[in-house]
Amino acid sequence: MYEELTKKLREKLNFRGSPVAIALRNEKPDLDMLDNKKRFCGMLNDPWLNGKSFYTTSDQHACDGGAYHLGLKEMPEDMKNGEFLYKTVGLFGSARAARRFFSSNIGVEPNTVKYAYFSPLERANFEPDVVVIICNAKDGMRLTEASAYETGIGAEGLMGPICSTIVAAPFLTGRVVFCLADAGSRHWLKINDDEMIVGIPFERLESVIRGLDEISKRKKE
Repeated sequence: MYEELTKKLREKLNFRGSPVAIALRNEKPDLDMLDNKKRFCGMLNDPWLNGKSFYTTSDQHACDGGAYHLGLKEMPEDMKNGEFLYKTVGLFGSARAARRFFSSNIGVEPNTVKYAYFSPLERANFEPDVVVIICNAKDGMRLTEASAYETGIGAEGLMGPICSTIVAAPFLTGRVVFCLADAGSRHWLKINDDEMIVGIPFERLESVIRGLDEISKRKKE
């Protein structure tokens, strides 16, 4: 359905795999349900590298953080109060620091989404809300430059879990977001050391592609 958009991206960028189309909806899609439990960051491998399309409910998410940030469920208390990231994961030096970090991450309102759809962009049979591109730093820079070409509104760099930074944040703000991923997602996602992630609101994707095209023309002059 979106083969031409994918083709245009491939003509301008040198990324591996496919751009990933993601939608957060309350209508059951014409897709197969994921048949096992995975973390959100691990789920991305299937559409990105393996060409698979599927949907999930909260039951397929092995990570509460992923399900929470996508709006599929409430967050457990030990995440909200910082104890999990402090004591269990050891990512912060205190529950206070972990709570501050957690509260700064953007998430879709809990229990307002029933289904999350995933597909390679070129095979998506639904209109995405966000398109995720995993690429090297140079192409990430080119995407962020192109996103500002028509409007002058720069992309935003965020730190945090990728369910928040490159899905929830673009979905809720309408801004292009880039991130280096986090320790958990870089472990579960088959991402190379030199790769980063860019989340693009779908309604801005054609503008980004036009920006890539126009900037590349001017650099050749």
